[in-house]
Amino acid sequence: MRDIKPILPISIAIPTLNRPVSLKQTLTTYLVANYRPAQIIVVDQSTQPDIRKQNKQLLDNLPQDINGIYIHQAFPSSTHARNRALRVANQDIIIWSDDDIEIGTDILKNVYDIMQDSSVALIAGLNDYQPSHKTIHPTLTLSKKFIGCIMGMYPWRQGKIGYVSLSIFGRFPKFPVKGEVPTQWAMGFFFVTRKHLLNQWNIYWDENLRSFAFEEDLDFSYSYYKHAQKEGLKCIYSDKVHVFHHPSTEYRIPSKHHTFMIICNRYYLAHKHKKGIISIMAMSWYNFWYLILRLVRNKQPEDVWQAICYCVKNHRAISKGHLGEYK
Repeated sequence: MRDIKPILPISIAIPTLNRPVSLKQTLTTYLVANYRPAQIIVVDQSTQPDIRKQNKQLLDNLPQDINGIYIHQAFPSSTHARNRALRVANQDIIIWSDDDIEIGTDILKNVYDIMQDSSVALIAGLNDYQPSHKTIHPTLTLSKKFIGCIMGMYPWRQGKIGYVSLSIFGRFPKFPVKGEVPTQWAMGFFFVTRKHLLNQWNIYWDENLRSFAFEEDLDFSYSYYKHAQKEGLKCIYSDKVHVFHHPSTEYRIPSKHHTFMIICNRYYLAHKHKKGIISIMAMSWYNFWYLILRLVRNKQPEDVWQAICYCVKNHRAISKGHLGEYK
């Protein structure tokens, strides 16, 4: 008997890189839900031919009522991959999804129902997997909270809105979320936008944030939020939209590369979003304490120091988006 489920006018955009098992599990979770998306787009940056073959077969074997699109990209760039997905998305509601998530059986229907309110421009997904995302870090010890405040990552008084900090980190609102809570940003594992607004506002993923990227989701969603705010549209968390984001162990960003992105990408975004000298000072303060923390923990503090020196030496180029590959 044919497996027939209601199709919703939603495009799912999934970039992937050397994670065939995780991708298969993620696609499965979309297929076994009570409702299915009209379109699933996978942009595959995998380096091994056998992985690419497996991933393409997954898309080829999707149910016939789903428009499955497989795109091979010969180089790693999450921003470039998402822009390619954006160009071929044929539904107005776009879900930006990682390749290592699990959704509930009615999440797509909840997304669709919320987006029927034309005043809602963005829905940021909640993460049921990581306890630190259930509140503004209630599970952290007082010492960790204190260190986070000292480093400029968290405010002394915790607000209810999800916001972008002066040191260019996305902070979560005070949880548990009940109903709708406004946010200035969304984390890239699962969030929802409208394609016609992206086109209208000329918003794309910033390909200056290269390779594996870092804070590209913050940059994209924060840019979108600022336009939405000007037009009186809402960007929200909802207690009806939450997923499990499983940190995949298949492929991770090299440690040194990731450290350089933490330092340099945030400096670039502070300039791009015109956050001002106070933001630069806040980031410098964070970087200092980040170095101290890595020294205390003996976790490659030399990477942090090298990244800081690189950023200071190349600050003019970095502020204009010339970020390099940090190899």
